[in-house]
Amino acid sequence: MVLCRDIPQGATLCLAVYAVYKKKKKEEKVPLAWVNQPLFDYRCQFCNGVSKTLPCWPVSPEEPLEDLLNPIGTVVTNPNAADASSISVQFNEYSQQPIIYPSMEKVLELASKEMTNVSYNV
Repeated sequence: MVLCRDIPQGATLCLAVYAVYKKKKKEEKVPLAWVNQPLFDYRCQFCNGVSKTLPCWPVSPEEPLEDLLNPIGTVVTNPNAADASSISVQFNEYSQQPIIYPSMEKVLELASKEMTNVSYNV
């Protein structure tokens, strides 16, 4: 289990849909679609208690995925939602209040305090 406080601001949920074919004793996985969803939005708010339908990007045979997921792909969902396959996700509600990632100034301030409290045994 990952605690909310341990999730980095740039964390992205990467999802993919595959068809799995069994041929004799071997499985073949064929990617059909993928989508990426940032866990923090542009206001630095965590997806707390949110339901979303994510229109996926199709996987082209000319440009197959190199891995099982596409973490370097866009975080923008497919704008052609009417013709796209979609994945619905529900994020649990961890708090009644919005969970907001601290500003870079606050992160640096806390990191500086933490570094002054660390003693090094050399």
